[in-house]
Amino acid sequence: MLTMLTRWMLGTGLVSWRYLWMTTPLHRSQSMAAGDEDLPPVLPRGLLDEANQLAGHGVGPLFHRTFTIHIAEPRCTAEELMAEIVDDFARFVPREVVGVAKDDADALSVGTEMVVQMPGPWDGPVRVVEVTPRVLRLATLRGHLEAGQVRFSVEPDGPDLLFQVETWARSASSLVRLLYSHLRLAKEIQLNMWVRFCLAAAKAAHGHPRDGVHVRTREVPEELLPTEPMPDAGTRLTNRVPGPVNILPFRFAPSYRHAAALFGITPSTSAVTVTPHELIVHFGPWRLRTARSNIEGAQRSGGFSWPRTAGPAHLSLADRGITFATNADDAVCVTFREPVPGLEPTGRLRHPGMTVTVADPDLLLSLLA
Repeated sequence: MLTMLTRWMLGTGLVSWRYLWMTTPLHRSQSMAAGDEDLPPVLPRGLLDEANQLAGHGVGPLFHRTFTIHIAEPRCTAEELMAEIVDDFARFVPREVVGVAKDDADALSVGTEMVVQMPGPWDGPVRVVEVTPRVLRLATLRGHLEAGQVRFSVEPDGPDLLFQVETWARSASSLVRLLYSHLRLAKEIQLNMWVRFCLAAAKAAHGHPRDGVHVRTREVPEELLPTEPMPDAGTRLTNRVPGPVNILPFRFAPSYRHAAALFGITPSTSAVTVTPHELIVHFGPWRLRTARSNIEGAQRSGGFSWPRTAGPAHLSLADRGITFATNADDAVCVTFREPVPGLEPTGRLRHPGMTVTVADPDLLLSLLA
């Protein structure tokens, strides 16, 4: 235990120090997912056994992240760079804080298992599930911090090489979700590792980053993840989201944006999602979810008072309706047949209607008609 705590503290300190002093530009973006293109590749059943920890076994939303680097003036081909990664994977991780343990010194091949050892209780067992001249793909095993897959790829891009680390992952447990999504500790450690992996790939190619590292995160809400039962009583993600899914962003007026941000409400954490069977609202830490059959009607609204609607989700004292407002001018008011929870976590307070200020009110009205 003492050894683990020491490694955790020292390793996390080293990662944090190098992260703070990193000079490589990082271009980060985050948004809600648009559909099934953000789901992980489905593994062939021949590669599945009781050791797998698939995305369907995880908890919370799924994060599809890509770490992309354009390697300028490389002195090797895409195939040669991938061969180096497959032959000596440990060379590309930040070795002062991350180790790679596997049974033999041979190059990675389908079926090879290894453990990526990270600061703290983050050790990550994985299995190789795909190796091609330009692609290496790993799937997580039981005991990993996350549930999902990671894919390394390299492609020619004119005179450059385009190297990418792509991950599809959910938290393996509620505790991990707390550390990853709320405390953000695990998220930043992981981000640092994959950014360093991209820079190591550029160095191995004897090139240099053309424009830093681009990090894109797309979040697939838990309720939109389609799963199917597995023989071991677990679940795995199916190939496609069932039916059309429409994700409508909120429109943020400048006067509302700063007040909303104080409560964690930003364009990347707020959206109204309409599926064939459900209506779902994400508004920072607030969630409202109801069946489409529970919607009684919808109409345009607007002309709000800033003090009564800016910032967090608001409760109407007159009718107990809930308002998710990011501007004062244009909104859609939706009424329910049966009141639904949304404002507080116990679910005891229920709302007969809600108001949302989406960017395209006409589209929302047509979807709910």
